[in-house]
Amino acid sequence: MKSAIRYTVAGLLLLVPSVASAVECRSVEGRWGNVRVSAVRQVEVIGRTIFVTGTFAGKVSAPRTLSCVPGDNGVSCEARFGPLVVLIMSEGTRLFESVVDLSIAREQVNLTYQCDGKIRM
Repeated sequence: MKSAIRYTVAGLLLLVPSVASAVECRSVEGRWGNVRVSAVRQVEVIGRTIFVTGTFAGKVSAPRTLSCVPGDNGVSCEARFGPLVVLIMSEGTRLFESVVDLSIAREQVNLTYQCDGKIRM
């Protein structure tokens, strides 16, 4: 009886869609204030959440988790970390990242990336 239940559960798990999308993105254009910067991001989408790790201006950046909504040709994600709002949007194999500091009402970072695949949900 227990083995029949195990096989049934295992079979059901195979039927559950598990969408995970992982890509690497390299900046093609970017600014931090008025200074040009470069970055590399590893992006993984699981469900409606995006996980972002990588380097920014040559240093390992803090991992970020953002909630997303699907778009026609990509995703749109947003999260708030204290006074900072991080926006990440994708279109095809392009990724756009923006960081806005609400305490001074100014965009601090703006980057455009080329990714090795499409980011999709």
